[in-house]
Amino acid sequence: MAFGRKKQEKPKSILGYALFRLDQVLNVQLAGMIRELKLKKRINLKAAAARGDSAVLILDGILEDISRDNFKTDYRSDKIRDSIITMCKSLKNFLSQLINQSGRTTGSGNIYDSIDIQSVDEVFKTRELLKKKLKDIESDYV
Repeated sequence: MAFGRKKQEKPKSILGYALFRLDQVLNVQLAGMIRELKLKKRINLKAAAARGDSAVLILDGILEDISRDNFKTDYRSDKIRDSIITMCKSLKNFLSQLINQSGRTTGSGNIYDSIDIQSVDEVFKTRELLKKKLKDIESDYV
C-alpha cells in the first residue's frame, strides 16, 4: 500500500482562493529568493527579476479579483479583503524594488542594502493574523 500525499484542493470562496494564490506566490515562487535575501547572500538578479515579474502578474490578478468593484461582501470579510490587499501591495512594492535593482546591475549582485526585506516579514506576520480571522468566519481555507 503506497502512501500518497494528500492533495490540497482549491478553496471555493473568493477570499480563500485569493489567499491560496498569495500563499503559492510566497511559499513556492519566492521562498528561495526571500530566504537568500534574508541571509544576505548573493543572488542572480536576472533570475530574481524574472520570478518577480511573474509574481507581480499573479498579484495583479489577485488584486483585480478581490477589488471592491468585482467582489461584494459583508463587513468581516471586507476587513479580510483589506488585509489581503495590503499584503499584495507591500509584496508588489518589494518586487518592484527588486526588479528596479536588477535593471541597474547585471549578473549577480549584493543588493540587500537597497531592498526593504522588512516589508516581506510584515506580510508573513499579517498572514498569521489572517489565519485567526478566517477561522472566525469559518472559511474553507485557513
